[in-house]
Amino acid sequence: STLSVRDPEHYGKGIPVSDESNSFQEKVYIHFCTREELIEDFAFLNIKELYEHEYYEPHANGEVHHHISWILIGKYVGAS
Repeated sequence: STLSVRDPEHYGKGIPVSDESNSFQEKVYIHFCTREELIEDFAFLNIKELYEHEYYEPHANGEVHHHISWILIGKYVGAS
């Protein structure tokens, strides 16, 4: 899994990383992916499923973070 560009909790927060679209530096570096990017980056796999999963992440301090992540399930079909 990886965070989607539609993630409302972190996308667009922090300093944009130059020459890297959809990447930001706040407390940590985070890159957010598009569907097209994942399909291209994982072209060596036969992608079985690729979908966005939306969830709420409760924290010990009472805050709840709202995330949207990509879930990719694939099978390697390369040379054996």
